[in-house]
Amino acid sequence: MAGDKPMAEAIQAMWKDVGINGKVEVVEYSVRAQMNKDKTFKGLWWSDPTSTLRDPDGMMWRLLGPGGPQDYWRHAEWDELGNTARFSVDEKFRGEAYKKMTKIFLEHLPWVPILQPYEDYGVQKYVEWTPDPLQQLEIRRFNFKFRRA
Repeated sequence: MAGDKPMAEAIQAMWKDVGINGKVEVVEYSVRAQMNKDKTFKGLWWSDPTSTLRDPDGMMWRLLGPGGPQDYWRHAEWDELGNTARFSVDEKFRGEAYKKMTKIFLEHLPWVPILQPYEDYGVQKYVEWTPDPLQQLEIRRFNFKFRRA
């Protein structure tokens, strides 16, 4: 993605300031895909975890679940919750399961968070619109309306 290399170099410099020596390597997409498949990454690598399904399962379980592309960490309770929630149609249960999975994830933190993007949106006072947490521009009638004067 645009800006990945300069960002990695800036982070590398900041880590060097605190005694962590690193090396930035640019990897071709096909090589990255193969490394991801084979789980042969050395060190750290960029990821922008998000849901492909507009559902916690589309991020948490798809990426971190057994056999997922980021299956580098296992926790028995987390796995059980994810596997059960994935197939449940009980919205309340699923919500509670993914909240518990988030708590377990944050306790063990198998990722190294580098940044959390900040998104700003501006609209005129006569526009009713709510931004989407997945950065999708949702302008269908249920989410985008003009107020009458």
